[in-house]
Amino acid sequence: CVGAEDFEAQMRLLRDQGRAISLGDLREFLRGEREVPEDACLVSIDDGLRSTLEVALPILARCEVPAVAFVSSALIERTIEAAPEPYLSWRELRELADSQVVEV
Repeated sequence: CVGAEDFEAQMRLLRDQGRAISLGDLREFLRGEREVPEDACLVSIDDGLRSTLEVALPILARCEVPAVAFVSSALIERTIEAAPEPYLSWRELRELADSQVVEV
C-alpha cells in the first residue's frame, strides 16, 4: 500500500520521465509493433479495493498515467475484516473500466 501523496508523487515522476506505458503499449511491444522506453513502467494495482476507484483513479487521470487493475472475482463486492476497506463492486469496476485510464 502507498499513501495518496506518495502515489501521486510517483505517478508525476513516471509522467515527467516519460516512462509510463499502458497494457496496450506492452502488448504492441511484445508483438514487435511498438518501441517503448528501456526503463518503461506499467503501473498495476493488484488488490481490487475501493481506493483503486476513489483514490488511485483521480491521481492517474490527473497525471495522465495509464494503469491496469488485477481483481480477484471472488472478492468483488466483499468486505473482509482483514482488508483495510471494501472491495470494488461490479458497478464500480465498470466505472473504473469506463474511465479509459485503468484497464480491468
